[in-house]
Amino acid sequence: MSAVAREDFQRSLDDLRGEVVALGDRVLDQLEAALRALADGDADRGERVVAADDAVNDRYLALESDC
Repeated sequence: MSAVAREDFQRSLDDLRGEVVALGDRVLDQLEAALRALADGDADRGERVVAADDAVNDRYLALESDC
């Protein structure tokens, strides 16, 4: 593997790692919001969390495909 190809591969891995970390942060935010909604009995907030779940799942599937 050439040095340029290695650098491109490493850059791709670094980008992917950053996106996985960002998705993990988003999932943690969603979990926190869900727990708050549950603790507060806030059905509206809970529904917003559920509605946002599709976007998280879509991003996960896109990242999995990129892998």
